[in-house]
Amino acid sequence: MDEWTLDDGLGHGTAVAGVIASADQRCPGFAPDAELFVYRVFTNAQISYTSWFLDAFNHAIQTGVDVLNLSVGGPDFLDAP
Repeated sequence: MDEWTLDDGLGHGTAVAGVIASADQRCPGFAPDAELFVYRVFTNAQISYTSWFLDAFNHAIQTGVDVLNLSVGGPDFLDAP
């Protein structure tokens, strides 16, 4: 990955995180007291590799994450893990 940033260039992950954990009283999330661990596994060009997901999964497991949400979609038939 040639992107040296953790910023969400597309906004999808940020929007999903808000739906889950927003603490805004006008628009609360489903779990406003949740602690989020965010793993960026796509570039802004929507490129990813299975190994990036596996690294994120391994870190989540080692950290003791209770719930893991995968907000991904689209064609994945070209990825042969």
